[in-house]
Amino acid sequence: MLISMKRVEVDLLDDMSLQSACFGPLIQAYKEIRTRGDDEIKFYNELTNGQQALFMFRAFYEHARKSAEDLYWWSAYFMAQTGRWPSLKRGLSYFEDVVAVTLIEDIERFLKERNHPRSLENFDVTIQDLENDSELLSSFEIFYARYQAVTPITIKRIGQYIREHADEFLALL
Repeated sequence: MLISMKRVEVDLLDDMSLQSACFGPLIQAYKEIRTRGDDEIKFYNELTNGQQALFMFRAFYEHARKSAEDLYWWSAYFMAQTGRWPSLKRGLSYFEDVVAVTLIEDIERFLKERNHPRSLENFDVTIQDLENDSELLSSFEIFYARYQAVTPITIKRIGQYIREHADEFLALL
């Protein structure tokens, strides 16, 4: 599912806008597939490796970027779903973003040490968990500060990757 775009448009867009141009049609198609009850995994597997990496990063980023509470909840939620968390880590590795992978692994290690759910069965994580647990809150405030520092670099790295490997994302006109 390559996105049609002129090379001049690719060159004119900033990194986030280029990502959005590549991600927007993918997430729209994904939502339509979910609405119809069709096979989401089949859709994902039909994407190029670059599209899969972009899809997982942006799906996580769009939710987790808003606050430490959102980073906590969405991290726990992605970890509880078979395949999502490993796909996020693979995606960041695909873009050779060692700093972002390290952050994700640190979050994973912390949540595992705290026995967070590893499946959606009995998933009872809430944002209020942070209000009731000062260590959890403090840790996720630190994780969120790191997340805010690393994501602009990740966005730039992905934008550069898309420009250098346009054939994985775009049908250039």
